[in-house]
Amino acid sequence: MYWYFKVFRSYFNFSGRARRKEYWYFTLFYVVSNMLAFLTDVFTGTYHGEGFGVLSGTYFLVSFFPTIGVSIRRLHDIGHSGWWMLINLIPGVGSLAICVIALFDSQPGPNEYGPNPKEPIEAETVPDTLRCGSGKNQRGIRWIKGIGIAVSLMAVLVLGVQYWWGAHKDQLMADGKAAIEFGKRAGQSRTEVECVEFALQRHRENPSISLGSSVSNSMVLTGCLETGAPTQSFCDHVPPQTEIVASGQWIGSACNQAGITDGFCASLLQRIPVYCASDARHRKINGEAGATRNSSCEVNPLTT
Repeated sequence: MYWYFKVFRSYFNFSGRARRKEYWYFTLFYVVSNMLAFLTDVFTGTYHGEGFGVLSGTYFLVSFFPTIGVSIRRLHDIGHSGWWMLINLIPGVGSLAICVIALFDSQPGPNEYGPNPKEPIEAETVPDTLRCGSGKNQRGIRWIKGIGIAVSLMAVLVLGVQYWWGAHKDQLMADGKAAIEFGKRAGQSRTEVECVEFALQRHRENPSISLGSSVSNSMVLTGCLETGAPTQSFCDHVPPQTEIVASGQWIGSACNQAGITDGFCASLLQRIPVYCASDARHRKINGEAGATRNSSCEVNPLTT
C-alpha cells in the first residue's frame, strides 16, 4: 500500500523515474480497487453498461493522472521517453508491449531523467515508520499491512452486498416471478423464434438499459420460451452451455447479428443454450411434433 499511496502523492508528477516495485505494486492495487468498484456498482445498481458505473467511473477519473504519471516515470527509469506511452494506442498489442517494457530493470546509475530510484532507498523509498529493523522485517510489515487492508476491503464489500441483498431480496424475487409470468403469457401466442425477437425488442426499446433490466428481460424470455410453440430448427447450431467457449462465441455472434453491441445482450441470450439443452425443450419437440412449426415458415433472427 505504501507504493500505491506514494504514486497518489505524486499526482501530477510526470518527470523523474519509477522503479519496477513502485509501478507493479501500484498496478496490483489499482486493478483490485477497480474490481471492487465495479462489483459494488453491479450489486448496487449503479452500473449502466457504458463501460463504467458511478463508483468505477469516479475511481477511473481520480486515478487517471497518477496512472499516466507512474507509467511515464517507469519508461524514464529504463531510459525511454514518456512519448512511448502512445504505443498503447495500437489496438491489441499496444498495452501488452507496455507491460513487457515495464518488466525491464532500472538503468544503472543516473540517466537524463534523474537518479536511479533504487540507490537512495533509505532516503526516498522507505517510510519513516519502517526504518528501524532489518529489510526483511520491513517488507514483512508492509505485506501484513497490505494484506490486512485488502481483507478489510473485501469484508466491507461482502457485508455491503449482504446488506443490499437482505434489503432487496423480497422485491427482486417478486419482480422475477412477475417477469416470468409475463413471459409465459406472451409465449402463448408466439413461437420460440418470436419469443427471442420479443425479448430483443424489449431490450432495444429500454431507454436506460442496465444489469437489472437485462436480467428482467432474460426472465421474460425464459417464461416465453417455456410456453412458446416449438420451431424445429430453433436450436440448430446452438452449442450446449457446457461448451463454455463455443457457447460464448455463439452468444456474441447472435448479439452482433441482432445489431446489439451493449454488454448486457449476452446476459439476455445466455438463456437460449440452457433452454435448448433442457429436458422441457426435448419433451416439447417430441410431444408436440404435430404443433411444431416448419422451419421454412419463419426467419430466425439469430441465424440470418
